[in-house]
Amino acid sequence: YNILQIPRGGEYSVTLQDGTVVNLNSASELRYPVRFTGTERKVFLTGEAYFEVAHNEKSPFVVRTHAMDVEVLGTKFNVEAYSAGRTFEASLMQGKVRVKSPANEKLAVVLLPHYKTTLKDGKLVVSKIDDYNVYRWKEGLYCFKNKPFARIMDDLERYYDLKIQLDKKSIEGVALTGKFRISDGLDYALRVLQKDVAFTYRRDKDNDVIYIK
Repeated sequence: YNILQIPRGGEYSVTLQDGTVVNLNSASELRYPVRFTGTERKVFLTGEAYFEVAHNEKSPFVVRTHAMDVEVLGTKFNVEAYSAGRTFEASLMQGKVRVKSPANEKLAVVLLPHYKTTLKDGKLVVSKIDDYNVYRWKEGLYCFKNKPFARIMDDLERYYDLKIQLDKKSIEGVALTGKFRISDGLDYALRVLQKDVAFTYRRDKDNDVIYIK
């Protein structure tokens, strides 16, 4: 197996031996064989990736994560499965996928285009995709919709490879919607957020820590 590790703050695109294109987001890891053999094409993902799977009905493509497996023949979909945050969400743009638990065969759903499934309290919840902007990280954009402030800080930590300490607990759950270019930098992002949320911040450059108060 090859192991492709994307550092915090980075992104990368790789074309697998079968022609499948995988875009990997910041702080993600993909483990994949040099050459696919056998009856299925299996890769292992930690983090977030967008897949454009080369069609091969004789050999299903399987993405294994810490929580669920995503099985397809040929399609375009996004998987977010950061093991540290215990998150799992699969979103389908084109084709058809089956999301299943490797440990419980009854825990499975089939997704059609424009739908996503999220693991919540041990169950797979299916809903319609209401905002495609959140998948534009491949274009260098960070987009969020009704996302709690604390979750946004988690994302910014990953994109800018530093620690953000949120000391103002009253704003943790404030839901925000917006977008900006990751290349514009963290200070720009925080200034944009300050227009909607009252907070100040201080940067400890020696330790790469942002304190939010």
